[in-house]
Amino acid sequence: MKEISYLSVSGMILGYWGLYLKILDTEKNQLFQHFRLIMIFGGVYSCVIGWFSQWYTFPLAVGYLTGTVSLGLGHFDVNRLVGCTYNPNFTVYILLISISFLLAHLLASLRSKRFVHFVWVFPILFLLSYGVIQTGSRAGFASMILIYLLFIMRLNRYIFIISILFILSLSKWLLHLMPRNELVNLSMQVRKDIWKSSYKIWQDHSIFGVTPIGFGQEYLKDYNEVVPHAHNILIGMFAEYGTLGGGSFFTCYLFKPCQMYSFILFDTKS
Repeated sequence: MKEISYLSVSGMILGYWGLYLKILDTEKNQLFQHFRLIMIFGGVYSCVIGWFSQWYTFPLAVGYLTGTVSLGLGHFDVNRLVGCTYNPNFTVYILLISISFLLAHLLASLRSKRFVHFVWVFPILFLLSYGVIQTGSRAGFASMILIYLLFIMRLNRYIFIISILFILSLSKWLLHLMPRNELVNLSMQVRKDIWKSSYKIWQDHSIFGVTPIGFGQEYLKDYNEVVPHAHNILIGMFAEYGTLGGGSFFTCYLFKPCQMYSFILFDTKS
């Protein structure tokens, strides 16, 4: 596509891959413990700095350093929690990972009867969970409920069944609690249109895709609308990384579930 800047995506992928492999090799020692603490601290910091920046405006240079400048401000409600990641959707990801790490620690504490840890775990869980709602992410809100359900399932299957029935009975109330619930129907229609257009972009660049950097530019050129990503991880993988990258991702997803998430929530020994 004659865009040299797109090559930086290859460097980003190699960097993430290297970090992932390093954590896999050392999940039993201090590196994984440090990574977990950094993520939890990052989640708390995102909430605190995000709420602080809602009533105090940082100078632009300081805002970029603290991550409180919203990239793509025209596409986000300014009342949504941006945190320290320039974007509410990135913030909710950090918060969900932080919640998962805390729940894994809480599960290990319950099994070893270290109840004193509840004193600091519960307040942080409440803060992070409230932060997820404040980001305004509907997918993040649903993911948070699923993460809590996974925790309950690991804790006690009978309580898990009762929780499922309880949630089903309160589904309408949960829908009202969901952030920006009044936009669900409109959002779904918009998503469908984006998915169709993203699929067309993949067809036009089927082998290598358009990269995450090029997706928004290609969408704007073809459809005269600013859309930064496909809003669907599977379609996005094929549109951004082509058949080669999307096929690799899909194959790994089918035959080798992500070990990182097993570390976060299911491997309580970590």
